[in-house]
Amino acid sequence: TGSGVNKFHVFFRGGGWCTGITESQAQCMESCYDRSQNTFGSSTTYPKVLDFDDGYLSTDPTVNPLTYNWNSIWVTYCDGASYSGNNDTTV
Repeated sequence: TGSGVNKFHVFFRGGGWCTGITESQAQCMESCYDRSQNTFGSSTTYPKVLDFDDGYLSTDPTVNPLTYNWNSIWVTYCDGASYSGNNDTTV
């Protein structure tokens, strides 16, 4: 609403790549099977409704005076890939 009607938070939930099917191919990464057993690799334990009205996504101007009235988009992460891509054309 108001001055934030055309402004957006796009929150990319952290995660990380998985590598290998049942055994990790790198010490710093989980195997894709191990990843599938937690919330970074499966949505089976996600609640039906989530409330993100907190901290810097808060809609309360006393908590978040700068961006309380912006639109918020939460991009969840559960596939073990990455938020990346290649677009050779302009949008």
